[in-house]
Amino acid sequence: MPGVTMFKPLTEMSDEDIDWLVQVNLFGVINCLQAFLPDMMEMREGHVVATASSSALVAPFVGHHAAYVATKAGVVGLMLSMRRQLRDFGVGATVLCPGGVSTQIFDSPRYRPARFGGPLDQALTRPVAAGNEEQVKYRPPDEVAQMVLHAIREDKAVVVTDPRQRAMFERGMVDLVLSAFDDVAQFDSAARSAA
Repeated sequence: MPGVTMFKPLTEMSDEDIDWLVQVNLFGVINCLQAFLPDMMEMREGHVVATASSSALVAPFVGHHAAYVATKAGVVGLMLSMRRQLRDFGVGATVLCPGGVSTQIFDSPRYRPARFGGPLDQALTRPVAAGNEEQVKYRPPDEVAQMVLHAIREDKAVVVTDPRQRAMFERGMVDLVLSAFDDVAQFDSAARSAA
C-alpha cells in the first residue's frame, strides 16, 4: 500500500488522525531508510524508492487533504535531500509521486489500528469534492511499476504518473515560488533605492 489517507479538514481532525497519517506516510519511510541504508551505503550499491504523492506537487489545488499532503511533501523533501547524500555512497534514490493508481488507498481508514483511534467511517475514505476523481487518470499498478523500474535504471530523481498534472504543478507550486523570489528581489531593490 502506498500509504494511508483520509479526507477531512485539518481543523476537524483528531490527534489520532494526524498521528496515524504522519506515522505511516512519513515515519514509515524514515524508519525503512534508517533500517536499510547503512548496509547499502557500506556496500556502496543499490537504489531506494519511496512513495510520496502528486498531491505534494499540486498542493494548492488539493482541499480537505492538508495533513496527507504535508506527509507526502515531507517524503518528497526527504528523498530529494537523501539523493544528494547517497550519491557519495553509490546509492540511488527516487521519489514516486503518483497521481491516481488503482490501489485500495481509499479503503485505508477502515483498517486503521486501535492505537490511532481504530477504523473510520466509510464517508472519510473518498475525496470530498465531487468530480475530483474524474480529473485523475488511474493507472494500473503494473504500469507504475514499469515507470519505477525505468527510473531506477536511469537514476531518475522523481517519477510522476499523470502528465496532465504538469500544468497544475506549474500554475501552483512553480508560479507561487517564483513569485516569492520576485517579491524578495523587489524588496531588496526597494531597500537599496531607499538607502
